[in-house]
Amino acid sequence: MEKIIEKFNKKRSIEQSRFFTDPEFWSIVSIFILISLHYYDNLTTFRLFSLPDLPLGITRHTVDRMLYLVPIALSSLVFGLKGGLITVAFAFLTMLPRALFFSSYEAAALIETFIVTLFGSLIPFGSVLYRKQEQQLEATKGRLELSEKKYKQLFESAHDAIWVQDLSGKVVAANQAAAELLGYDLQELIGMDSQKFLAHENLAQSKAIQKNLLNGDERRQPYRQVIVRKDGSKAYIMLTANSVSSNGHPNGVQFIGRDITNEVRMQENQRFYLHQITRAHEEERLRISRDLHDSTAQSLIATIRSLEKFCEEETGLPKDRLELLHSYKMQLKNVLQEIRQISRDLRPSIIDDLGLIPAVEWLVEQFKTDYGIATNLTVLGQEREFSSEVEVTLFRIIQEALRNIAKYAEATEVWINIIFEAKETIINIIDNGKGFEIPASLGELSRLGKLGLDGMRTRARLVGGTFDIQSVPGAGTAIVVIIPVS
Repeated sequence: MEKIIEKFNKKRSIEQSRFFTDPEFWSIVSIFILISLHYYDNLTTFRLFSLPDLPLGITRHTVDRMLYLVPIALSSLVFGLKGGLITVAFAFLTMLPRALFFSSYEAAALIETFIVTLFGSLIPFGSVLYRKQEQQLEATKGRLELSEKKYKQLFESAHDAIWVQDLSGKVVAANQAAAELLGYDLQELIGMDSQKFLAHENLAQSKAIQKNLLNGDERRQPYRQVIVRKDGSKAYIMLTANSVSSNGHPNGVQFIGRDITNEVRMQENQRFYLHQITRAHEEERLRISRDLHDSTAQSLIATIRSLEKFCEEETGLPKDRLELLHSYKMQLKNVLQEIRQISRDLRPSIIDDLGLIPAVEWLVEQFKTDYGIATNLTVLGQEREFSSEVEVTLFRIIQEALRNIAKYAEATEVWINIIFEAKETIINIIDNGKGFEIPASLGELSRLGKLGLDGMRTRARLVGGTFDIQSVPGAGTAIVVIIPVS
């Protein structure tokens, strides 16, 4: 216990020695003494300045008393609440004798003394509040500096390309990943107009998105953008844009881009191979259809006619033999009909001869005849011509949709709407069947065994279109295919 007390006393003596050797302390003491000497100038020969009595009953000694607020304020700022209150006490004790014993206006002097003491007492508390506010500002400043430092580290070390451009499109900040992606040196990139590395075909889209972003609309995020590297090569990036504000007013846009060039190239390769496979498939179907029509069907026709001629010429054959030959002839006619049906299904000649709409009309009539399901076809807008590839693709989508309806939907009515708009062609296929549960992602259609639907989706994508399907169990199914105008 004695050691603790000794240690405490030693620490206190060190603090006191530091306090009394502090130049700020002696400066305040000197100011206090000078004010006191001037306050008691009639008892001393010291005078700081000469000041006559002022109007409203304010005497020179009123000003002298107010001067004590100066060391009180300085003590409060330097030594805090305790130092300020001690200075207030000394000031009061110093002012009080003159007010009591040497003033000609004792009551007024006492009032002035108490008023100065009261205001002086408020100064240390105000100083405390000021210090707290200053500490809070310092803490906030420290947190902001720390946050800025962390952001700068993340900005510079991020693997994704990040750059900031002002409202005129000039790059004001960028990280190393952005410089590497664009093929420029970092210093070369700063100050560059962003239009220099944005592909011309995407400029309008980029400007529209930035305009919407600055207006507070953050939809269509993220989006794909084509950029042009320094060497002239193109790259694909997935961009996310955020507005940058100062004092509540937007003054720029920050972009975060991820290089997806390899993914896009892979998708393009897959699309190319799918396109080639589908094209080869259609060419093979056309070849088989023609072979069936031109060769197999003609051979059967010749066989049937030969059989008919044989039956007509051989009049001496028994009746049962003639009936047997007649049954063979009917079987061959049925086979011929089936071959013609298969040939039409493989590749209807009407689509090559007359185009999409007549082919769909023929398909609808065949569907109503074969399955007895009421089918309504509506064509709206100004019809346009498609390439042979697109026409076959759309025909196959409608054909597969009707086939699925016949097999699974248990529908009694179907509606097909083909709408020609200025920038796209929309095909709606709706039935009133039993419907089914749609998977969370259309990419799961093939995994769930819905190969027909997945095939329709793939065909639509191969010609640059979109495929969507909506279905509710017990409430039917709706398929929407949209093909943009090329």
